[in-house]
Amino acid sequence: MELRSVLFPMIVLASCQAIVSVAAESPQGAIFADVDMQASSEPVPIDDMVSGWDGPFRAGEYAYADVRFSFGVEYDGWRLSRDQRWYYYLEFSKNTSRFFNALERGNALPSAAVDLEAWSFWSHGVTLAKLFQPAEHWQLTPSVSLYRIGHYQFGTLQGFVEGGKTETDLTASAALDYHFDDDKILDYQNDHERGIGTSLSLEVVYEFHPGWSLDVELHDLLNQQRFEQALFTKGCIEFGSPQQPVCDALGSASGRSGSDEFQTRIPLTLDMALRWKSAGASLGYFQHGRYRKLSVEQRWSLAGQDFAVLLSSDRQLGFGWYSRYHRLSLASDDASRQRIRDLSLTLGLRLPF
Repeated sequence: MELRSVLFPMIVLASCQAIVSVAAESPQGAIFADVDMQASSEPVPIDDMVSGWDGPFRAGEYAYADVRFSFGVEYDGWRLSRDQRWYYYLEFSKNTSRFFNALERGNALPSAAVDLEAWSFWSHGVTLAKLFQPAEHWQLTPSVSLYRIGHYQFGTLQGFVEGGKTETDLTASAALDYHFDDDKILDYQNDHERGIGTSLSLEVVYEFHPGWSLDVELHDLLNQQRFEQALFTKGCIEFGSPQQPVCDALGSASGRSGSDEFQTRIPLTLDMALRWKSAGASLGYFQHGRYRKLSVEQRWSLAGQDFAVLLSSDRQLGFGWYSRYHRLSLASDDASRQRIRDLSLTLGLRLPF
């Protein structure tokens, strides 16, 4: 199914709704541009997760990054945007992180069960959202995103390693199930097609008491990434002569590579906040897979603008600056780029009309 065949009716529908609204009451709209980023790496700093594990290490279970850029127009409760997204999420056991850390640093290799699951893709597309007010004190904003997927890596690796003093002493057996556009493991190359993604998100705001509200955002509540022809490698990887292999390999590796139809989904993101508006205070909770954090924010108004201090349970400290025309917040757990493990950033520009 071509993306343009789906997007065209949606764009026409949004345009017709805007024309009817203008004729009826000429409400205010805005042109906007937004950047949102959440990133967290439990075992090593974010910079090391990308470039190599040579910084401080602690056993961890996840690495996560979600970066989104969007620009578009909102009018009479409708919102249409053009989006780009880079998404990266790894889940693994603490023993897996200990083994990989020793392997990267050339240390003695511990024995461990290997358990790794990965989701990663880059995409561009559009999002259409509509604000509803079904009852007093309630606001609902569902949004639908359609996007093309460019680069992607989805896979699992499960098995065990029996370590030794050096890499040559390693004995291992692991089963691999891996879909990709660029093979980072066995360097398999072939023709493939880009994928199509769909996602339904929902924001709910409930004012349960004067000056108090609960804001719940469910990103990727329902989602799917689908590929007509995705490159894959499925098989067994072995080193040495394991006593109880989890799979059978001929030599160091065996299996098959090719292209097939493939679909997958990514975990839900929960972002919620309890707001005490009259005091400018809020308590937030964020969760994506194994990544969780609590946060507090305190705002002060000055000359028609809001300034804020932010503090979170993953040791992020930051600031915020908000007005009718912009929003900016930045928080991290360290002032040095090379040591940052947890980082959040929002930047928004808005031009009303």
